[in-house]
Amino acid sequence: MVTLVKAIGVVITGLGIIYLIYPQIIKSLIRFFSTGYNIYIPAAVRLVFGIIMLLAAGKTSHPKIITVLGVLFLLGAILIVALGPKRIKPVLAWYLARQVFILRIIAIFIILFGILVIYAA
Repeated sequence: MVTLVKAIGVVITGLGIIYLIYPQIIKSLIRFFSTGYNIYIPAAVRLVFGIIMLLAAGKTSHPKIITVLGVLFLLGAILIVALGPKRIKPVLAWYLARQVFILRIIAIFIILFGILVIYAA
């Protein structure tokens, strides 16, 4: 399970690097998730990530950090489902309107978050 947590960190870090280099790819993904009920795909991913982190937390080098991150992933999944597509779409539209410079700053935080997951695992 610890390996899965590290893999989650690698995926997050990798997506952050892609996001940093090619912010338009992430904008395309956001547009995809904005259509229909596709917003539930990231909710399902967050749910799975959260469950994996909570199950593996006791075996990691920093169980408190992984537990908190697991809970945050679960809360994110619940929030997406609770708000639904109608309330999430304006948030995604706001995000799409940001300048590339701001998106790259956000990408740096995503990379740092992924590194934290890898470190804490």
